[in-house]
Amino acid sequence: MSERKGRDNMKAWFVTAVVGGVLTASSVYAQTKPATPAPKPAAPATPAAAPATPQPPRPFPEGAKVAYVDVQQIASESSEGKSARTKIEELSNKKTQDLQTR
Repeated sequence: MSERKGRDNMKAWFVTAVVGGVLTASSVYAQTKPATPAPKPAAPATPAAAPATPQPPRPFPEGAKVAYVDVQQIASESSEGKSARTKIEELSNKKTQDLQTR
């Protein structure tokens, strides 16, 4: 029985080594540099007019409006925020009491 266990362990080590070797080789081949690229075509004989400097893109379209939302203020002043805060406080007090009774 122990001889079979030894062969099984040897097979497992062999399979692990083969799989590790394949994975290592595939990652090495994946990282090799590609063959030299094709040469670029020759530039035209007559130089073209200098292109105008491109304008940077505008951050917002014309007429766009920007808003700021203060979530903390909404949570503290709205009726839903106040009810949620009371529920959280009740749950917190309940859990604190549970921990103190243990």
